[in-house]
Amino acid sequence: MTLESLTELIHVRADERGDHDVFRFVDSGANWTYRDLVDRAGRVGGALARAGVARDRHVGILTDDRATFCEAFFGAHAVGAVPVPLGVAGRVGSESWRAVLRDRIKRFRLDVVLTDSVGAVELAPALAPTPVLIVDGSSGNAAPFAEPAPSAFIQPSSGTTGDPKGVIVSHHAVLANLAAIGEHWALGPDDIGLSWLPLFHDMGLIGTLINAIAQGAMLYHWPTESFLRSPGRWLQLVDELDVTIAIAPPFALQLVTRRHTRRPSAVDLGRVRHLLIGAEQIRAEVLDNFAKAFTPSGLGSGVISPTYGLAEATLAVSANVGGAPYRVVPVGRHHLVSCGVPLPGVEVALSAADELLVRSPALMDGYLDDPGATAAVLIEFTLHTGDAAALVDGEVVIVGRQKEMINRGGIRLPASDFELALAGVEGLLPDRVVAFADVSDAGERVVVLAESRWTSRAGEAILASRARLTDAGLPVDIMELVPAGFIPRTTSGKLRRAQARERWQAERAERMAPAAD
Repeated sequence: MTLESLTELIHVRADERGDHDVFRFVDSGANWTYRDLVDRAGRVGGALARAGVARDRHVGILTDDRATFCEAFFGAHAVGAVPVPLGVAGRVGSESWRAVLRDRIKRFRLDVVLTDSVGAVELAPALAPTPVLIVDGSSGNAAPFAEPAPSAFIQPSSGTTGDPKGVIVSHHAVLANLAAIGEHWALGPDDIGLSWLPLFHDMGLIGTLINAIAQGAMLYHWPTESFLRSPGRWLQLVDELDVTIAIAPPFALQLVTRRHTRRPSAVDLGRVRHLLIGAEQIRAEVLDNFAKAFTPSGLGSGVISPTYGLAEATLAVSANVGGAPYRVVPVGRHHLVSCGVPLPGVEVALSAADELLVRSPALMDGYLDDPGATAAVLIEFTLHTGDAAALVDGEVVIVGRQKEMINRGGIRLPASDFELALAGVEGLLPDRVVAFADVSDAGERVVVLAESRWTSRAGEAILASRARLTDAGLPVDIMELVPAGFIPRTTSGKLRRAQARERWQAERAERMAPAAD
C-alpha cells in the first residue's frame, strides 16, 4: 500500500494496530496507543482550527516535553498546517535567547508557536505579538482532519557552517526515506526503540518518532536532560525495556563508555539488533572503545551501525549493512570509519573535487525562501552535499566539510585532520579541538583552538600539541588554548568551525586593539 502523507500514515496505523502502544513515556509512565495518537492529534488540530490556524500555515513547536511535542507535531498535520520543530540554545529568558527566537519567527515565517504550560511562561512575552498556544491533546473537541499541506514539515538545518536554513521536506520524501530505513535494517512491528534525542533534530524526529510509526513499532521516550544528567542510565534502560534499536551521536557513546569505565554496571545488551550512530564524521576509537567496553555485556559484533545522512536528504543516505561489523578503512593519512552502503533507492557518486553527490527519492524540495541556496546544492535532481568523501568498495567514507578544507603547503586538507591528530594530548579536553583557516591580506594561516582547564601548565599543553601536529606533518601557524565551552556546537554535538573562527577573530581583535587614552 502506497501512503501519500503523514496524516494517512497515522490513520492507517491506527486501523492496523489501534490498541497497540506506539509511545511510552519513561518519565511520566504514560502509554499511548496508535488510536490515542490520532485522537490526541485531532483534539490539538481542533484547538488550532478554533485559534484560526489555517491550512499550509507554519506552526513552530518549542517544548522539552516529549508528549507535548508528539501531539503538537501531528496536531499541526490534523489542521493541514506545516510544523517547524525548534531548538533554541542559550539561557531561557536571556536577551540572546529572545533574539534567536525572534530570528526563528521571521526566518521560518511562523504564525504561531506551540508549547506546554511551563514553556508558555517565558515564550509568551518573548514572542509577542506572535501568539503562543499551550497544547493539550487530552481534552477538547476534535475537528475533522484537513487535507495535508504539500510539505510534511520544515526542518531547520544544523547550521555547522552558518545560520540554519529551513529544509522543506515533502510527505513523499520522508515516507520514502523511512521505507528505505525499514528495508535496510529489516525493521518491523516487533521492534522496540528508546530515544532521548531532541525531537527538534532530524535524528530524533525522523529516525525515532516518525520511524516508530512507519514501522508499526513501539518507542520509549526518555527526556534528553535525563540522559545528559545520567548517561549510564541509558543502557540500563535498553536492558530493562528489551530495546532492539537505538540511535545516538558519537558523543553519547563516549559519555557512556567513560561512565562505565569509572563505575561498571551489569547490563544485558543481547537483545539489541541495531545501534545506529550518525554524525558528520565518526572516529574509530569512539566505536572501538564502546565495543570493547560492552562486548562482555552481550553487544553483538554487527550491532554498531555507522550511518551518514543530512537534512537535505531527509535523514539517512548510507549505513553499515545490518549484522556486519563496522569497517575502518585507510583514506589519505588516516583510518576512517565507513558509513556503509547507500540505502535502497539511493545512489551516490563523487564530483571531480571529491564532493559527495546524492540522488534519492528523499531529497528536500529546497530551502525555505532561498532559491539561490537551493539552486547551488540541488542540480539536475542531484544533491551536492558539501561533504568531501571517498568511496571504498561502494561504501561512503566522510572526510570532512568542503567549506572547511585548509590549505597547507599547497595541499587541501580537511580540518578534521588537525583535530584528530590532537586526540589524547594531555591537558586538552576530549573532542574539544577545532581547526580552521584564518584568511587575511597577509595570506592564509592555520589556527587550532583547543579547550582546556589547564592554566599553570598551558604552555606545556601547547608545546605538546605543536609537537604532535609537526610529527603528523601538520604544522600550524597559531595554536591556542581556550576555556571550556568556547567552541560552539550544534544541537547534535557537531563542531561549528565558522562560528569558532568568528568568535576567535572578534576576541583577538579586541585584545590587539590599542587602549583608549
